[in-house]
Parts: sequence; C-alpha cells; structure tokens
Amino acid sequence: MLNLRAEFLIFIVLIIDFLYIMFKILKRVHLISFLLLIFFSAHAQINDAQFWGELAVEKKIGKNFNIGLAQSVRFRQNISQLDKVFTELEAGYTFRKKISIGAIYRFEQEQKNEGYYSIRHRYAFDLEYKQKIKRFSSSIRTSFQSKYSDYYSSDEGKIPDNNLRFRLKTSYKIYLFPITPSISTEMFYTLNGKYRNSITSYRYNAEIKYKLNKNMDASLGYLIQTEKNVNNPMNIYAFVLSYSFDF
Repeated sequence: MLNLRAEFLIFIVLIIDFLYIMFKILKRVHLISFLLLIFFSAHAQINDAQFWGELAVEKKIGKNFNIGLAQSVRFRQNISQLDKVFTELEAGYTFRKKISIGAIYRFEQEQKNEGYYSIRHRYAFDLEYKQKIKRFSSSIRTSFQSKYSDYYSSDEGKIPDNNLRFRLKTSYKIYLFPITPSISTEMFYTLNGKYRNSITSYRYNAEIKYKLNKNMDASLGYLIQTEKNVNNPMNIYAFVLSYSFDF
C-alpha cells in the first residue's frame, strides 16, 4: 500500500515537473524555431515549427502484457498557439521478445478557430517486429488507424479517415551510460477519402532517450514531417519532449 502511495506521489510530482519544463523550453525554443523557419524557407516549402510534449505511464502485467496511458499536447504557429491535446490508452502483447501487437484509442481535441475545438476519436492497431544485435536494436512497425472527426456535429463525422503507417527505427544503447540515441523514418498511406490510395506524408525523427532511474525515462527529439500528394502541403519541424514512467 505504501509503495502504491509513493508511486502515485512520484507520478504527481512528475506531472508538475513536466509542465514546468515544457513552459521553460517553449520560451527558449521559440527563437530557435523561428531561426529554423528562416533557414528552411530558403531551401524548401515550409509551413510550421512546432513543439510536441508527452507524459506517459505504463504498467507491465506478467512477462508479455502491458497497458499504458499517455497525455500529449502540441503547439503550432512557431510554437505560439495551441494545436491539439489528446489522451491515449494503449494495450500490447509481446511474443518471444520479437513480435508485438497493440491496440490504441485516442481522444483528441484540435483547435480550429479561437474558442472552437474539433473532437476526434482514433483507433489504431499495431504489428511490430524487433531484432537486437549486440547494442543495436532495429524494428519494423505497421499500423492501421481509423479516425472519426466531429462525429455528432458534422455530416461527414460518421465516415472515418483510414490510414496505414509504416515505420523503420534503429537505436543504439551506449555502453555504461544511460543514453540511447535513435533514428526513424515513417510513411503515411491514406486508404480512403479525397487522397485515397496515395502516400500523403513522410516523417523523419532523431531522438535521445535518457534513463533517469529504473522506472523513469526522458526523451528529447527533433522531427521533420512532409506532406505529399495533397493540396497546400505542410512541412512540420518539431521539437519533441517526453517523460515516461513504468511500474
């Protein structure tokens, strides 16, 4: 009982610390993002610099099953305006340490106009294969996602947006040091709607994960996401900060 109370208090303190650090980073990153926008505007079409933050908690049940809860927030318009807030509930199962399956539900609120938020519900199913070679770890993940937007307030709310995502990721665990750098690339394929049967986005990500202790990790990353084969394509350049706690 005492352990559960201690873990709960640690989780609350972590939330407060997460929000404080996010506020500090937003102030400092604002100028950096503006400079990046100027730099890239001379080389490619861009639309936005963003900041993505996440706080996650995970519980392992037995050797192969796990559940998780994550709260995320994203800022757009050169990190000056709230873009979206969403909560994700996830469950996963691992087979023989190499193959895993997962199911994710996301409740999302995206700001469209000042004072108006679009409500989304997204369901996803993942299949991932991992392979470790000494300190290197590589994975291939395929995801199916189905998202409903403004289900009760829009004529098209009951028609989901269905997508496939394919991700390749490689990480390296540094010897005698609690840091794991990684890189990944991901492709988004739209199955229906206006841009059906076409590749609509690519995402490239570089990340450094730092193990704070046995149960807590912090990650800092930078990603580039480019849209293809759509009207008014958007390029996103985002700083990503995340904390995770498992027990």
